Amino acid sequence: MFLKYRECSPKVLRKYFLILSTMAGSVEDVLVEHETKLEQLTIATTLIQNKKVIASELSEVQESTFSLLSAISSAKSDLKELRKKNAELVNLVENLKKLNNRISHMENNISPQLLYDYANVVKEREYIKAPPNMQSTHSLEIDSLEDVFEETSRNSVKDCKKTLFNEPEIFPRLRPISTKEFDLIPKYMIGRQSLDTINRFVSTINDVLKAKYSLLALGKNGAKKKGELNLYMHYKMQESVNTGERVYFFTAEDYQNHTTMKLDKTKLNLLTVLRHCKRLCNPKGAKTAQYTVITT
Repeated sequence: MFLKYRECSPKVLRKYFLILSTMAGSVEDVLVEHETKLEQLTIATTLIQNKKVIASELSEVQESTFSLLSAISSAKSDLKELRKKNAELVNLVENLKKLNNRISHMENNISPQLLYDYANVVKEREYIKAPPNMQSTHSLEIDSLEDVFEETSRNSVKDCKKTLFNEPEIFPRLRPISTKEFDLIPKYMIGRQSLDTINRFVSTINDVLKAKYSLLALGKNGAKKKGELNLYMHYKMQESVNTGERVYFFTAEDYQNHTTMKLDKTKLNLLTVLRHCKRLCNPKGAKTAQYTVITT
């Protein structure tokens, strides 16, 4: 055969070489394919031999996955709750800011009349609690606080109720009698009455004025709903007598309707004291006695 090979022409030789090369490539591809299949069979054999171990590991992985999913779900629920609480806290902070602004406004615009009322209440309580021999001394101590309130009232301080709630002033209030004014009242006029008695009477008059003019402020329909239409019409008849500038007053009948007590001699003397201290006046020409509040 070798001799035959040597006797072949170059063209034939090239053809043989091409055939041999093609066969070599095909054999190599077959070997690679068989090698790959052997590797796959080896892996499959290993898996089959260790399937119990692999199944146990897969079961552990599955449990860990389920546990992780449960933790993620719980975290989402907690995050949702935290967002809800955060929104509530933001709303609470806004409300606290508004409340703080209102408190600051009320603190800076407190009405002098409230200070006077507070001073009177404190004075009355402390005066009652104090022993008889200490009442006069305590009265002098409270007077200094009252003088401070008097000085405050001279300043132009806005009424916080009007500013916050846009409510008009329904009626003027009588200011309490100060110690200085009390000392200047003639003895024949004041008699044995104390400063405390006078200021309690002033507070009662303010209650009478409040009841009267609060009812008038309701209007006819409001008084009718309240069941006090007759009293409202009676007050309107009283006002129709007056002409010119608006005045605020009460009568002995008004006092009795509100307090269920008459203006006896003692109270009439106290009314004289209030006229002397420029708190009230009696206008001329009225058919019935009217006690008008001095607003200037």
